[in-house]
Amino acid sequence: MSKLNIIDNVLEQRIKKVSQNNDYSITKGLSKFIQKYGDITHINKTLISRINFEDKTFINRLYTDTALLCDKDLCELKESIKTIGLINNVYLIEKEGVYIIVSGLRRLLSIRLLIEEGIDIKFADRAIILDSSTPLDVLESISLDENTQRKNLTILEQSYKFNQEAKKQGKSIDDILTQFKISKKQFYRIKNALDYPFELKNILESVGPRKAELIHRIIKIEHNTKPIQEVVDGCKFLNESELTLKLIQSGRSSKEKIIYKTNSKHNKITIEILTKENPEIIQLYEKFKSDLEKLI
Repeated sequence: MSKLNIIDNVLEQRIKKVSQNNDYSITKGLSKFIQKYGDITHINKTLISRINFEDKTFINRLYTDTALLCDKDLCELKESIKTIGLINNVYLIEKEGVYIIVSGLRRLLSIRLLIEEGIDIKFADRAIILDSSTPLDVLESISLDENTQRKNLTILEQSYKFNQEAKKQGKSIDDILTQFKISKKQFYRIKNALDYPFELKNILESVGPRKAELIHRIIKIEHNTKPIQEVVDGCKFLNESELTLKLIQSGRSSKEKIIYKTNSKHNKITIEILTKENPEIIQLYEKFKSDLEKLI
């Protein structure tokens, strides 16, 4: 199995609750459960075409046709997935050559619309295919009112929402801060996450907005000399203090040691020496100063 790290912890906890009386013992690890009952695959046009969107066996919604779900909220979800990709997993079960949706109906409807428009999906490796031997109580647990289970938006989903709110005419930043009960610093941390490189977005949920902001600043300094993934890998397990120190060190190492500035308007020249003070530097400076004074 590959990419098992993308399985969400919420599902793991839900499955654990119903696994205590089953012989497969999910407490040994969710990865083993997935290996036994399913696989993780890429969401593409072929997979979407094999989904029976009208089968409501595991769907906890009242509707007579999927067309009735194509409302304003679905349009917003579609635009969100188009912009930031699919963040949360969808769960399907294979039955007689077709897939039945266990969880993720609206996300899959949004993806179907995007694929029909010829738009590629970011973070598309989010489909967990469960086979027919998966215990019924586990399937029912996964399907339980997914909207209730997913009230909290991911950081990227919040970022998308903040960016959309900021674009609305007549709406100030203060209005948004009041609406979402959030500080200005936190608002910009989350809002700017939408512009982070893919490698950082991929770990955003695990590191959080504060650490992500520090890592992004380090990336901006080091990306010319290191691959972004290497920078991210070197930062993701550091705490905030360690990241702050690394940021300072990276900033220092990226600067020239001697900076020469001119200001013709005020007939002024400024020379900055970026190093710790020591007797040898002072001695060289005094000689340099003496030589310069002869020219002025």
